[in-house]
Amino acid sequence: MSELRQGVGLRAYAQVNPVDEYKKEGFDMFEAMINGIKEEVVRRIFTVRVKKENPIERRSVAKTAVAGNVGGDGSVKRAPVRKQKIGRNDPCPCGAWKADGSRPLKYKECHGRNA
Repeated sequence: MSELRQGVGLRAYAQVNPVDEYKKEGFDMFEAMINGIKEEVVRRIFTVRVKKENPIERRSVAKTAVAGNVGGDGSVKRAPVRKQKIGRNDPCPCGAWKADGSRPLKYKECHGRNA
């Protein structure tokens, strides 16, 4: 497109509007590009070779699966580990008690103080 812009500038000497020539030449270049893409797609479609693969054999998996966390091959699946979120007013998981021994410390009073 930059070469087209440089070439169209010279057409002003021939008493032709350069803007109109730029639009016309640009449209022609765009049409040529679209036609080239269409021809390339058709050429590739006609040169494609389809390979026939062997049919897939299906086996019943439900018969071999065992209830619980055991996979079809007998391996034991691990359960996901879930982290428990501690609330500010829940007892602290370290098990600390108040100095007078009346109740366990809240998380916000113990380990959550600096958080």
